[in-house]
Amino acid sequence: MSQIGSGWALAVNDGAASAFVDVDDLTEVQPPEDGVVGMAESKRLNGGGVVSRVPTVRTPVDFTFTYEHNKTQFNRLDAHKGVSKQWKITDITPTSPWTKTFPGVLTSHVQQPVNADGIVLVVGTVAVTGAAV
Repeated sequence: MSQIGSGWALAVNDGAASAFVDVDDLTEVQPPEDGVVGMAESKRLNGGGVVSRVPTVRTPVDFTFTYEHNKTQFNRLDAHKGVSKQWKITDITPTSPWTKTFPGVLTSHVQQPVNADGIVLVVGTVAVTGAAV
């Protein structure tokens, strides 16, 4: 399992034998939060002239990841752009490990500018389309 820092890993189930495949050479991953809680307003006349608000359903949010360019991996991930896949982010630090798996669509997969003496990075954005498990 490829990991960054003290133990973060990202994988996508690309449909090959229903198995998760690691995204190698990660340099950054921004795990998605559980979703933004929506709010609904109530404007009752008997409410004392104050608009009351109540929480509603959560709206899934996007997450981003960055990795060092590798042509094979770039082509594999780019083929998934616009297609719903299962994504898995794992924090494998020894004190509090956890894994979140969720459906999402790769909406952006962009190679960063090439510098003469730098490592080429690729930034991907995944729109989370459902609840994490």
